[in-house]
Amino acid sequence: MLETPSEREKHLQELEELELKCGGVFACITPERHKILWQQKVSKLEQRLEAATTAQQREYLLSQLIELNQREQRKATRIAEVHSLLAPGS
Repeated sequence: MLETPSEREKHLQELEELELKCGGVFACITPERHKILWQQKVSKLEQRLEAATTAQQREYLLSQLIELNQREQRKATRIAEVHSLLAPGS
């Protein structure tokens, strides 16, 4: 495991750079980046939910929000597993 916050920060920065260099199917998003993207998706869906005019639209968008959170939680778990394997000292 990484001992100090500066070591962890350096490691995260190296992973970000690797992610950018690799791209494509070899990209390995960082947990922090995934969290940001997840929050952006949730925010957009919540805005659509607030703008919904019918109960049917709200119900549909609410189910989409629930599915999004479940899907992204599974993805976050997989990303964390990959990063734990890639972490120095693993």
